[in-house]
Amino acid sequence: MRLCVLLLAIGSLATPGRAQGPHDAAWDSVGNLLGAAPATTGGYVRYNLPRHDLKVMVAGVRASTVLAGDGWVGFYGAPGDATLMGDLVVVARELAAFERELIAGGLNFTSVHSRLLDESPHVMYVHVLGHGVATTMARVLDHALARTATPRPVVRAPAAPLTADTAIVFTTLGLHGWGSGSVASVSVELVRVPVAANGGVLPGALAATSLINVQFVSGTRVIVSGDIAATERQLEPVIRALVHGGLTVTAVHSQLFGETPRVISTHFWGDGPPASVLAVVRIALDAARSAAP
Repeated sequence: MRLCVLLLAIGSLATPGRAQGPHDAAWDSVGNLLGAAPATTGGYVRYNLPRHDLKVMVAGVRASTVLAGDGWVGFYGAPGDATLMGDLVVVARELAAFERELIAGGLNFTSVHSRLLDESPHVMYVHVLGHGVATTMARVLDHALARTATPRPVVRAPAAPLTADTAIVFTTLGLHGWGSGSVASVSVELVRVPVAANGGVLPGALAATSLINVQFVSGTRVIVSGDIAATERQLEPVIRALVHGGLTVTAVHSQLFGETPRVISTHFWGDGPPASVLAVVRIALDAARSAAP
């Protein structure tokens, strides 16, 4: 959550800065194809493709796009020889055509999964992977996204007044993060060694970021969607901590091909009192740290 993450992440990282450097024109061309502005974050160029068109209901609550629709793609390397990774959001009726376009254009997908439980409409996440000329891969993505209702060009949503209790989230998890509207978010890298793939080392932010999004329904209830990226050695302690604590694991999958060490993403869902839910998440994060190579 890395030839595909997440994450984690970070579909919902605070808005990163504008991409700068000698290849700006090439990344602008990619952005024109995708209908999204390029931005640099964590050593790679990122394009956010959120599904603001979806009104996702889960557990009687309208889930924020941050939890239920934070699609994105990222490019690492030179525009003429780039690694593509991404996490794109589709609904059931879009999935088959979307997959066909990816494969026809020479891109791969490494995982198709859900994050939430019993949401309506059912939302799926497709982790895409590719290597080559950035604009060529962007054209394939453009064709695939055209098979969906993903809003393009992307229009930045207006800033919402912060209502999430970021203090309890940041304090309980022991991490600094960001907030917007009713959602507080944090990210962290729990894989403590470099992740190598395609003959090179990937940026940690792209290859192994864990992301947790906490939506406040009220002062006494939150819904949580998270993605913990970890090595095989860390995986079992993380899953046990989540399940024993009463949260639900919704997906366990790889996002890369042939990476070293192998990175596995564990997605989880929670619904309950903030202190209780966040305490379980903290235990899972600490379990990952304790088991880190």
